[in-house]
Formats: sequence, C-alpha cells, structure tokens
Amino acid sequence: MDRYYETIVDAEGHVPIPNEIRERHHLSIGSRVKISERGDEVVIAPSIPVTKYRSLSDLVGVLGSNSRVIDTLLEERRKDRKNEDRPFGA
Repeated sequence: MDRYYETIVDAEGHVPIPNEIRERHHLSIGSRVKISERGDEVVIAPSIPVTKYRSLSDLVGVLGSNSRVIDTLLEERRKDRKNEDRPFGA
C-alpha cells in the first residue's frame, strides 16, 4: 500500500521525514539515504550498508510488507541450522 505524506522544505533544503516512516525503515540520526529522480518525482530511500545487518530479521524494514520473503529465508536458515548441529556422519 502506498502512503503519501506532505512536509515542507526548510531554508537549508532539509526535508523532515515523518516519524512513522523513520520507524518503519529504521532511520535514525546519522542514517544514510539515497535521493533519486523518477520522472517528475523525487524519491528518498534508505541507503543500507550490507554490514549493518546481523540477521535476516533485520531486513524486515528494507523489504517492507513482503514478510513472506523473510519467513521463507528464516525457515531455510532453521533447516540449515538443524543440519549444522547434527553430529558428523549422523
């Protein structure tokens, strides 16, 4: 679902990002974002270094509402972990 917010660009060119969006995408002070143009739209997106994530569940904010992808990856990891914990040759 697309959501739209309206905000104001200040004298220095700063654009406040609504708290709901910051929380959903794990943006905090010092977070990096990418700014791009799509036709006549300006798009702001999280710029996420790969090293930031320690687990698959950390990616939920990046993938947004597509939690099926995360659930599938986590289930595959659980199966792998079971195999890793088995004694050799069992």
